[in-house]
Amino acid sequence: MRKCAMKRRYLMRLRAGFTLVESLIAVGILALFAAGVAALSATVLSTKNRAMEAAECRSVASSLLLTVADEMRYGQNIHEENGVLLLDSTDFGAEVSFEAKDGRIKAVRGEKDFDLMPESFYGTLSVQAFSAKRDGAAGDLITLSLTVAGGGNEPYTAEMSVQPLNGIRGI
Repeated sequence: MRKCAMKRRYLMRLRAGFTLVESLIAVGILALFAAGVAALSATVLSTKNRAMEAAECRSVASSLLLTVADEMRYGQNIHEENGVLLLDSTDFGAEVSFEAKDGRIKAVRGEKDFDLMPESFYGTLSVQAFSAKRDGAAGDLITLSLTVAGGGNEPYTAEMSVQPLNGIRGI
């Protein structure tokens, strides 16, 4: 009897590990789990990158609008010629207008144009459209509109109204 019990215990010890089939099933389940995590993390990273690029578009558009708004607010001798608002700027000189050129906002005086912001400011983004229009109903109010795009996101358009401290000539 004792010999039989010892033999049974010995046989149980030999079978104490996992079989090859059990090991393969465990590895297969882990592989499926890892594939699911990889797919999910790729989606999350893609969404995060798009959100960061959209935030950068909003930030660049806001900074550019604020810079142009300050020039319009504190500019002297603001007047309109051929649908373009011109002003005397302390930074860029007399008879300056602002335009979107080469994906950037430029201060234009005659044939010369000046970068409003350094090249590195824009990164991968570009300015698609810019307008500065006098709001006829409000009189001295100037409405600025700017569209920025880049990185595969939809373009972002920002608008702002500015009231020049020195008024607009010719009103």
